[in-house]
Amino acid sequence: MHMPRSVPVATVAINNSTNTALLAIRMLGISNTDLVSRMSQYQKDIREENMVKGKKLEQQGWES
Repeated sequence: MHMPRSVPVATVAINNSTNTALLAIRMLGISNTDLVSRMSQYQKDIREENMVKGKKLEQQGWES
């Protein structure tokens, strides 16, 4: 089924509530600066975690 014009549609994966919540926060952040700053901090934290994981993967290899 197609959505008519002017009806925004967002799709997220089934059983992936994290991405659904992040999408909602981005939408609500349009009018809430606190949410924008908290989302920004979350993204920085996640990036740092992933950089650490990437370095560990480079050092130890994927098999370990």
